[in-house]
Amino acid sequence: MYHAYLLVALLLAARQNTKATISNGANQHLFLELCETYNWAENGIEALLQTAEGTNAFDDILKINMSLSSSTWRKHFKKADNEDKYHETPTSEHKGDTMATDLWTHWVEIVKQMKTDDQVTAAQKDASLHDVTSGTRTAATALINKLSLKAYLVNKQLAALPDKPATDAVKEAENKIRAAVYGATSKPGGGGLKPTNLATPGPNNRRTLCTAATAADSKFHLAWIGICLCTRGGDTTGSAVAEPCRHLTGTGTAWPTSDPAVLTAYNNLLKQCKTTTKAKVSAAVIEAKYEKLRNSFNFQTAKGVLGAYITTGCNGEDNGGVCVEYTDVTDASSEKVESILWLAQLKAAADSLLKAERYSAAAKPLLRSLEIIKHEVMMAHRIADPQQTTHTDSVNTSSGNHKSEEDGKCHQHSKSKSTCENTSKCKWEGKT
Repeated sequence: MYHAYLLVALLLAARQNTKATISNGANQHLFLELCETYNWAENGIEALLQTAEGTNAFDDILKINMSLSSSTWRKHFKKADNEDKYHETPTSEHKGDTMATDLWTHWVEIVKQMKTDDQVTAAQKDASLHDVTSGTRTAATALINKLSLKAYLVNKQLAALPDKPATDAVKEAENKIRAAVYGATSKPGGGGLKPTNLATPGPNNRRTLCTAATAADSKFHLAWIGICLCTRGGDTTGSAVAEPCRHLTGTGTAWPTSDPAVLTAYNNLLKQCKTTTKAKVSAAVIEAKYEKLRNSFNFQTAKGVLGAYITTGCNGEDNGGVCVEYTDVTDASSEKVESILWLAQLKAAADSLLKAERYSAAAKPLLRSLEIIKHEVMMAHRIADPQQTTHTDSVNTSSGNHKSEEDGKCHQHSKSKSTCENTSKCKWEGKT
């Protein structure tokens, strides 16, 4: 019995003397997620979206069609008092004309590009219609009119697609990502990277500056999150974790102790990311990043914590925490995590890119159709007159003696000298 009591006492003493601590590299998994996001902000993103080439094809089709129309029609768009001024909206005789309303802006812009005869000829030359017979031009013009109507109907479908991005979708997503990382759409210089309304960091205020009052508190951004999770120091009461994120050299990036030092600390962390190229991303990639960071929160009774945490607070100490905390994102109200600004901005970036991807997928076949129609327009001179550009195809270049088709029929006139001699290329060889 004595030995049993002694064993229990020894176990209790060992437990009391063993203290949980945060080791170097504890936040490495989070830092790798942050690194990828930092790279998006620093170097930009590439998204695999359908370009607007089809829209340009439509304008090219209209331009060729306009170049074949009468000069009277082209002058119709100019104001009589000044040839450099144009009717920017449909004139009275076109009121209620749906096609004119849809195409007027296109027409006016095209007419502005064809002020001189040389410019008109240049447009015709693009379609090889500047130097053709009148018959070929008439036939080609009729065909191009039909193709232009076909292109108009396709372009009308394109214009009717829902959720067309109002701006450059990639640029919009980049701005949202940069806002999540920097708190602004461009990287601030000097002391500007320090979050707004945050006190100047000092040697002993890390826990205060890494604690947000509520999820709705907008002063944190991902650059600051990285500083709270990955730097060394900022509290003089205990033993600091030397390298919270990357256990590389034994001495990690120091906690900043001035406003400009915030940018320096962030840039030093960035060097450990080793990412310097523009990344190819999709909405799904950004959405996955959002989900990983969102699901990395540790929800407790009185707070929500992101990063390594034991007790007390995010003070950078090995027995405390290298983290950020939100005081109202608790296990009872974990849904509030979605209102954290930098998370919401990442979600918005994914959503805006997803909308553009859906539009791109719907637009792609229509844009391709416009490209095909443009190709048919460019080939209209051949379709209208297959012989117009292929004269050499009918020339027999082989050696030997030949008779023309007409010459080959001379034998039919062997009974009449007059008929024979009146036939081109026939020579009478009879006696009378």
